[in-house]
Amino acid sequence: MIYSKDIPLAAMLSCQGKELTDGEKYLFEKSNPLGVTLFSRNIENKKQLSMLISSIKEVIGRDNVLIAVDQEGGRVRRLTPPEWFEYASPRRIAQLDNAEHIVKIGAELMSYEFHEVGINMNFAPLLDIVHNSMTDALGDRVFSDNPDKVIKLAKAQYDTFCANGICPVIKHMPGHG
Repeated sequence: MIYSKDIPLAAMLSCQGKELTDGEKYLFEKSNPLGVTLFSRNIENKKQLSMLISSIKEVIGRDNVLIAVDQEGGRVRRLTPPEWFEYASPRRIAQLDNAEHIVKIGAELMSYEFHEVGINMNFAPLLDIVHNSMTDALGDRVFSDNPDKVIKLAKAQYDTFCANGICPVIKHMPGHG
């Protein structure tokens, strides 16, 4: 297959560790992926993460590479204390009287932290709805059992990420479990 430096490959790739291997550099350079998803295994601290992201962009040869993480709050987070803020789970936030306001503040703070290191995409918000047959994998990651509340809070988070230059990725479609 022939890849083009002018047209990104419609793929999100990842890497093994906290620095790119020679093989990953070759793959990223030759395939020109749309983006790279980072996991906990790729993240140590702000300085290291900034260097990894700079290296990824340099090897691919574009500044507009999508750099994604999964930072929902609660137990699903790739950026962890003490380097980054600890965010409450979506379910916990949804139980508050001022939940929509808190969701917006959280998304603004996350966006700020993302910009500090070069992240521009986040795998949130979740659109799942709490129900009896829901998988345990979701637990407190889901805002509510009320579809209107899920829509309201997910939209607030989505819009706030967009307003702050972060590409949100809604999940899970059609639903988890």
